[in-house]
Amino acid sequence: MIDSGDPPDDSRPGPLLDLITGPEDLRALGHAELVRLAAEIRAFLVRSVCRTGGHLGPNLGAVELTIAVHRAFRSPHDRIIFDTGHQATPGGHAPGAGRRAGHRRDGGGRPGGGDG
Repeated sequence: MIDSGDPPDDSRPGPLLDLITGPEDLRALGHAELVRLAAEIRAFLVRSVCRTGGHLGPNLGAVELTIAVHRAFRSPHDRIIFDTGHQATPGGHAPGAGRRAGHRRDGGGRPGGGDG
């Protein structure tokens, strides 16, 4: 986990994950907000896997990587391919799929693997 040493940025009320609608939103966040977002994604993944089962470790290990890739490249214009399905799950959360992803493994929800 990234530790910036800075206090968390609480200037935006509510969960940042709810405010992210696409990769361009990630590029607008400052360092402290990115740290906060990574923590929110991790907490979401833990809650989700506790409820539905699945692989937790690989997803937690890919959170900062996924955020960095979406900020460094111009996704979705630049195509990003994760070749290991378990690490792809955070990719579906970071660019705005968090609300849909809460229903993975449910009927009609996202699969447990990596379609994100």
